[in-house]
Amino acid sequence: MIRRITGLLRRLKREDGGQDLIEYALLTIIVTLIGFTIFSAITTKMSSAYVTWGTSVQTNWDPSPPLGSGS
Repeated sequence: MIRRITGLLRRLKREDGGQDLIEYALLTIIVTLIGFTIFSAITTKMSSAYVTWGTSVQTNWDPSPPLGSGS
């Protein structure tokens, strides 16, 4: 049993066929975690900025009369 495990470990050390797939998977995980972190951090700020902007624009907006109304 020890020989089988030792042989498996030696073979895994020599072969690097799946190494690039593991690297791409790790890179994908890192980029995804960073994306979720950034998105969750700015979601609240974006929402509050949009609500504040919308409220100030609505209270300050004075529409001009329509064209051809005679005024």
